[in-house]
Amino acid sequence: MQKRDLVLWIILAFVTCGIGPIIWMIFIADDVKKIAQDQQSPSGGVVVLLTIVTCGIYGIYWAYTASQKLAKVDPTKQDNSILNLVLYLVCMPAALAMMQNQINHMIDAHHAAQQQ
Repeated sequence: MQKRDLVLWIILAFVTCGIGPIIWMIFIADDVKKIAQDQQSPSGGVVVLLTIVTCGIYGIYWAYTASQKLAKVDPTKQDNSILNLVLYLVCMPAALAMMQNQINHMIDAHHAAQQQ
């Protein structure tokens, strides 16, 4: 897991004509799997493959469940599952940015706890 620059990935989403968000989705799916310590969750590559095979339907499901898993791990944050679901339907990079922002905050909190 590593912090990723939101602005860079949003720019890559437009510059790469949609390839950037697919790669970003792989990274986020793998990070959510590690954070939630959920061995049953599919890897990032499988998430993208299922999303392609189901014409995007699995991606919608994944965006909702990944947001729920992040909310369960960090109960101090509110559950943004519904908001992420709507954002994913309207603008996938915006939903990925919200999830990445939450992951970045968790990484910062983890590093701060280790330094104390």
